[in-house]
Amino acid sequence: MPLSDALVERVKVHEGLRLKPYRCTAGKLTIGYGRNLDDRGISEEEARRFLDWDLREANATVMAWLYEEVQRRGEGEVMALLEGEVMALLEGLGRVQLLERDFRAEWNVLVELAFWLGRGTLGQFKRLREAVLDWRFADAADELLWADEARTIPSKVHQQAPARTERLAAILREGRE
Repeated sequence: MPLSDALVERVKVHEGLRLKPYRCTAGKLTIGYGRNLDDRGISEEEARRFLDWDLREANATVMAWLYEEVQRRGEGEVMALLEGEVMALLEGLGRVQLLERDFRAEWNVLVELAFWLGRGTLGQFKRLREAVLDWRFADAADELLWADEARTIPSKVHQQAPARTERLAAILREGRE
């Protein structure tokens, strides 16, 4: 039998909505409209949906992060791209060969960094951003490794940082996953 709208609304009112985990009156870790995480957890499908949402948000973060630098550099580069003058822009920069290369692997590294570190921490990586926008991915890899060594990467995630930053830096250098 389908659930009625009245039932859904009544449960929502009685449970209340909490968007961050909290301890319910029974002491169970809970979220949303009374979802008991201690006893129920989440399903693999729900975890995949969360991951998908979070990666989409990380992708948007990278786009905004790079756009900030493009804006800082000036309107000329942006206008050339908007007017479809990509080839002229790349020729002027001496980088026509860039059109022959797929940068999906490097982009995916940036999205993973945004997912892993969050928007605020990613925003601190100004030299990494400059290197990416100048298509200097080996320099971007060096910046990532430097940030790991200098503990720019917050300590809460640092225990997995050395191996992860090494893998991500290798992808930036090699251009393949």
